[in-house]
Amino acid sequence: LSIIFPLIYVVLALPCGLLLDRWFRPFLLLGGALTAGGALLRIIDTASIGWATIGQIVIAIGQPLVLGAITKVCVDYLPHRSRATGIAAGTAGLFIGMLIAFVTGALLEDDISLLLIIQAAFSVIVFLAMAIALAKPGHFASDVDVIYVYSSDNGEAGQLSLHEYFAKLAAAVTAALSEV
Repeated sequence: LSIIFPLIYVVLALPCGLLLDRWFRPFLLLGGALTAGGALLRIIDTASIGWATIGQIVIAIGQPLVLGAITKVCVDYLPHRSRATGIAAGTAGLFIGMLIAFVTGALLEDDISLLLIIQAAFSVIVFLAMAIALAKPGHFASDVDVIYVYSSDNGEAGQLSLHEYFAKLAAAVTAALSEV
């Protein structure tokens, strides 16, 4: 079961990154739902390797959508001065999560059912918290300032003065950039 995650992750990492770039919030939520859903599938029958495998595959499909979103969450939801700290916290959270999984696994090695139930409950709670946090779009993604400079007002561009021409050009470029 442990090899399922890296195999699926490597195959899906780039396509999931492209999906997150294009439709960030819906695909991050999908990743969270798949992770929580896979954890719930594993507790249908905690003695079944079949349910454990299916759940692990579903989790592995969701993880590239979640893990690939750390930087974008920070860019969209944190002010510029806090982004590096946010990325560091998100990345450290990956390792803290692994540490918690290792420790709880060692503590509950004799009761795998309880371990899987705890993991599923945690996954569902985190997914619900993420869904609430993503209910509103981030408001820091567009904190780029653009300054337009042109060399002279002297002259004309067709029937427009250079000032009018560059003002229209700047408005058109700004409109095009806002659609990206």
